[in-house]
Amino acid sequence: MPSSFESLEAKAPLLLSYRARTAAVVFLGTLILYSLRVNMSIALVCMVKPLNESADGLLLGNATDSRQHCGGGSVGDAAALNSTDWESGGVTGEFDWDRTVQGQILSSFFFGYLFLQIPAGLLAQLLGPKLVIAAMIGLASVSTLLLPAAARIDWRLVVALRILTGLGSGVMFPGLHQLWSGWAPPMERSKLVGFSYAGAQIGTIITLPLSSLLCRSVGWDSIFYVFGGLGCVWVAVWLGLVHNSPEQHPWISKAEKRYIQRSLQGQVSASGEHSARLPVLSVAASLPFWAIIVSNVAYDYGGYTFLTNLPTYFKDVFGFTLMANGLLSALPYIGFFVFQFVAAWLADLLQARAVLSTRNTRKLMSVLSMGGPGSIIISLGFIGCDAYALGIAMLVIGITFKGAAFSGFLINHVDIAPRYAGVLFGVSNTVAALTGLIAPNVVAAVVRSGSQSEWLRVFLITSTVYWFGSLFYAAFGQGELQPWAAVADKPAGDKQTEKKAIGEDGVALVLLPPVSAGNGPANAV
Repeated sequence: MPSSFESLEAKAPLLLSYRARTAAVVFLGTLILYSLRVNMSIALVCMVKPLNESADGLLLGNATDSRQHCGGGSVGDAAALNSTDWESGGVTGEFDWDRTVQGQILSSFFFGYLFLQIPAGLLAQLLGPKLVIAAMIGLASVSTLLLPAAARIDWRLVVALRILTGLGSGVMFPGLHQLWSGWAPPMERSKLVGFSYAGAQIGTIITLPLSSLLCRSVGWDSIFYVFGGLGCVWVAVWLGLVHNSPEQHPWISKAEKRYIQRSLQGQVSASGEHSARLPVLSVAASLPFWAIIVSNVAYDYGGYTFLTNLPTYFKDVFGFTLMANGLLSALPYIGFFVFQFVAAWLADLLQARAVLSTRNTRKLMSVLSMGGPGSIIISLGFIGCDAYALGIAMLVIGITFKGAAFSGFLINHVDIAPRYAGVLFGVSNTVAALTGLIAPNVVAAVVRSGSQSEWLRVFLITSTVYWFGSLFYAAFGQGELQPWAAVADKPAGDKQTEKKAIGEDGVALVLLPPVSAGNGPANAV
């Protein structure tokens, strides 16, 4: 005979539920977020006049055919990929910005992005994520719309607007962590968060070729008008369809609301309120939280190494220019996107069937997301241009494994401290994002001539960082609600102190007895 909780779950299936609809809106939001983030890398190709100097900066569209390590590019089919059709395509820029100016424009986003990570988590906790995210993504979208006019006045205004775009974008993931802390039942958490955050990968995959098409067919300014306009449209959709918690949602069914409430009992406030004082000393002394931080740092270090240096690696070792391997560079992120769903489905299945506990599920996925690429990328240091297809295949496989992180440490904040998930994510993501400044400098210090042996050292360093983060999390990661993050609910059945949650429909909902939310089924490993 099914338990009362199983009966509730059966009455509130995930498909077509309001928590699934919320995930769909968030998916579109993360897609828009990354389109606002990466569009500048292609737009700058169209905006800037070609420089006469030799191209060691690969985002300018004027890269020369420097294939010293591949014998002048005569290696089989690789040469065919480097035709002039893949270069700047005849697009002439409008601005005489040197490499220093372009570097400042490209990096300015990250200065803004870093600044609001922790405050965003606090604001989402105090005010609720709905209005905080809407206001800041609105800021990022409007800043993008204003960029063409600013560029024609002074490049410093472009830098200022990109900083504002980064500021607005920086609230998204801390705010979403806070949102999911009140919406995602533990046994559906990997699926809901994994799907909703997968929009980031699709945003990257779509934005780069679409920006190139807009540049060539309409003009560079259309890139900013299209993505900025889509951002404003999404904000309106977000405000109309998303609510801070099930308790505040006007259309959610009583069955779905009860199901979510019971699954999260003891983790979040029954009233749907977000404000709670952060126990700073307890957080600072928490090894499970440090495990998340260390993993986040290791994961982002590898990610930024790939993100900022893949074109250089392809040029040095395989002889490809950026434009020649643009579609090839997207392949790993397609694999990333697909595996993100596979890992999310597998993680929830392992928990639901009591094969693994939440703790061990998160550890498995975290080890896959870092140990996988950490093992595979070493092979890249031994693959020369005569086997470029094998090198691309290994790269695709390595980066594909990174998709498991969204069912591992990246959502672990919601497991161990859902009340503070937003601000804790802000802390870990701020520390991790600093590797975006470190990783490119490490590569620059190691790679002098672009030789294969130099790149092997880069991959060995990255692999070591990956494995350190993987093993640290395996040792100290947790899946249980931490004592300092628990909500003190009053005992059920006490008529004088019985806790009730009042929905917007005015119906009093008696909270059901708590279930094991942090560690999954009791007989899981």
